[in-house]
Amino acid sequence: MTRQARIAGWLAAGLSLAWFLVHTFVGGAEVAGPLRASDLPVEVVAPAWMVWHMVTGLLLLMAVSFAVATLQRDAGSMILSSAMAAVFALAGLAAVPLTGAGLGDLPQGLLFVPVAIAGLIAWSGSRAR
Repeated sequence: MTRQARIAGWLAAGLSLAWFLVHTFVGGAEVAGPLRASDLPVEVVAPAWMVWHMVTGLLLLMAVSFAVATLQRDAGSMILSSAMAAVFALAGLAAVPLTGAGLGDLPQGLLFVPVAIAGLIAWSGSRAR
C-alpha cells in the first residue's frame, strides 16, 4: 500500500468517524428525539426510529472498516467500505430533489462524497505493495 493510499484510508476512516459522531450527538438531538416525541402514528415513528439506529451502527462500522482495511492493507475491504460510502452519498444526494428538501436541510449525502473519494484513492493504492 502506498503512503498516499494509507493517508487516504485514514482520512476516510476519520471522516466516517466524524460523521458518526455528528449523526449520533447532533442529529440525535435534532431528529431522533423530536421524532420519538412527535404525534405521528407508531407505524411511522417506530420504523423511522429503528432505521435511525441502524444507520448509527452502519456509520460506526464504516469508520472501523476503513481503519481495519488501512491497517491490514486490504484492498477488498477498502473497496467494500468505499462502496458503502458511495451508497450513502448517492442516496443522500438523490433524496434532496426527491423529497423537495434543500441541500442546506439535507446535506448528509454531500458529506460522504469525500469519504468515498478518499476510499477509492486508498483502494487504488492498496493494490500496490
